[in-house]
Amino acid sequence: MECGIHICCPSRCNSFSLGTYKVQRLKALSADQQALAVKLYNEKQYTIAQICRMLEISKPTLYKYLADASAAGTTNP
Repeated sequence: MECGIHICCPSRCNSFSLGTYKVQRLKALSADQQALAVKLYNEKQYTIAQICRMLEISKPTLYKYLADASAAGTTNP
């Protein structure tokens, strides 16, 4: 589905209209997808930007997932 902002899958998007613009917000990643983001980061084979593009998330969102995992003790510092 093409929304003009990004290409997304309908199951992950909530869309609404803002005047003449259609705005879509992605739903949060599942716990498995969040764990994958942390795993990809820990493997050090991909850059932050590459991980964000792969999972269609922003850098602040990735950093939040990493902080949450660190607080839970499931990631390397």
